[in-house]
Amino acid sequence: MLYTVSPRACEPPSAGVGQSFRTWRCPMRSDPFLFPSRAAPNRRRWSRASLATVLPLLILPVSAAAQQPVGGTVVDAATQRPIAGAQVAVQGTELGTITDNRGRFLILNVPGQEITLEVVMIGYTAFSQVTETGQVDLTLALTEAAISLDEIVVTGTAGGQQTRAIGNAVGKVSAETLEEIAPAMTIQNMLGSQVTGVRVMSSGGEIGAGGVMRIRGASSISLAGTPLVYVDGVRVNGEDNISLFGGIGFDGGGQPSRINDFNPDDIESIEIIKGPAAATLYGTEATNGVIQIITKRGNRGAPRVNVTMKQGANWMPDPEQTFPSTFYTCSGASQTATAPAGADPAAFDRYRCNPGEITEFNVLQYDREVFGNEWFSTGHAQSYGADVSGGSDQVTYYMSADWDRDEGCWEHMNCPVS
Repeated sequence: MLYTVSPRACEPPSAGVGQSFRTWRCPMRSDPFLFPSRAAPNRRRWSRASLATVLPLLILPVSAAAQQPVGGTVVDAATQRPIAGAQVAVQGTELGTITDNRGRFLILNVPGQEITLEVVMIGYTAFSQVTETGQVDLTLALTEAAISLDEIVVTGTAGGQQTRAIGNAVGKVSAETLEEIAPAMTIQNMLGSQVTGVRVMSSGGEIGAGGVMRIRGASSISLAGTPLVYVDGVRVNGEDNISLFGGIGFDGGGQPSRINDFNPDDIESIEIIKGPAAATLYGTEATNGVIQIITKRGNRGAPRVNVTMKQGANWMPDPEQTFPSTFYTCSGASQTATAPAGADPAAFDRYRCNPGEITEFNVLQYDREVFGNEWFSTGHAQSYGADVSGGSDQVTYYMSADWDRDEGCWEHMNCPVS
């Protein structure tokens, strides 16, 4: 039992006795003052134990309310497909996670009530969103973005190499840029005057004739200076003039170059490796340089169809100024010559030449009156092509076909290619 007393009613002890508060003689009465008896220490210990037990119970709901989970799904903004492997982090903290195969994520014990989530994924634009803690059904949509990587050069060996690792000059021609400026009929037309040090020389001007390509000039008098040609990493025949050209209908012109067999509309870019340093990658035959042709690829998405049509003309400018007068008239010794078979003798006699006499200079009149047709005419150059591309996540495709016909300025000078 705990006794309470009033200090005012207590009497001091008798003389000679220690003045201990415990030995005072006090009448018993009710008072809010606790007398420090033997039960007081136990009461204090019980009070401290009770406070130690109650305080965590009071603090626990506050702490639990301050740290809650955050979760949701990361998807593609265009297709709404889940994105696996995306990094999700809470801004300003070290909390974060990676999405699973279904694009879902969950971050536990997130402090605060309002946070900023940051999402990063290769191939997508970085995304951030302000949200409240406790939400586990968020949807974070990422937008695709072009990736700026080091330039890759296709080589004849396995795999590609970075431009900075090659150690020699590399020129590049973008087919898309050239097509916007002026459509090219052949690959050699695309290369002419586009890359420093690359020269394409016409072999004679005949319809369909291939030009001579040189990179940084000729390096030998007796050996060929033709550069190597690779298409998507596969070496092809790139000789300037060849005698065998199966699959090409050709009449009356020079020999074509096989590099012009490719349709310029199917080319994505052309890379040119200059100088003898290319031999370190492609062997001794590459001392004259290497031309890399990269064709177009299909892209993921719905099928896309492109149709192209090119038209042109070939004609002889001012033939009267090109050929001498003897090309149109007879010599003095032809006075006794007879008219060719099928020609009008009277018309033929009008173009006989007398020594010291200048006769009429009109090739078209002579041709019409003597042989019945014009020697020169305007040739029609035409090209038609179509391609279809597309694909899915697993496979892409690109297919194309084209037909070309280049007519010269006189008969039997044509070059059809398909």
